This record gives sequence, structure tokens and C-alpha cells, in this order.
Amino acid sequence: LPDLRRRLIEFGTNLVELLSRPGVVDLGRLLLSESRRHPGLAERFHSGGPESAHRKMTALLARAHDRGLLKIEDPPLAADQLLSMWPG
Repeated sequence: LPDLRRRLIEFGTNLVELLSRPGVVDLGRLLLSESRRHPGLAERFHSGGPESAHRKMTALLARAHDRGLLKIEDPPLAADQLLSMWPG
């Protein structure tokens, strides 16, 4: 359990630090402003960023459930909920 706790804290800390970087904030604004003219840009960003983070978190939570460390009925939903809480 200490390893799981450490991994969750590390994941969340890294995510918040990444999302707080000025360049990432600016990129998000740019993608939002250009999404109508270039919808593929936002899709590529999402698949490489948020979607990738969701897959990793889902896998981490599913493994923790399989090992009996957590009881999670729906790891993808739990990953959604956890990932949405970190940025604030």
C-alpha cells in the first residue's frame, strides 16, 4: 500500500505541475481558439495527453483492485473522477 500511495501522489503531483506550466496553459488556450478551424489538433492533443493519462490511471487503479489494495468497481470511472479532482 505505501507503494500505491507514493505512485498516486507522484502521478497527481506531476499532472498538476504539468498543467500549471505557462506553456501548457497557453497551448490549451490556443487549441481552444483554433478547434473550430482545426478539429484534428484538439483530437491529437487529447489522445496524446488527457487520454493517455486516463489509460495509465485506469491501469494503475485496476492493478490495485486486482491485488486487493483498493475496492474499485469501475476503474475507468474512478480514474475519471480522480483525474478531474487534481487540477482543481
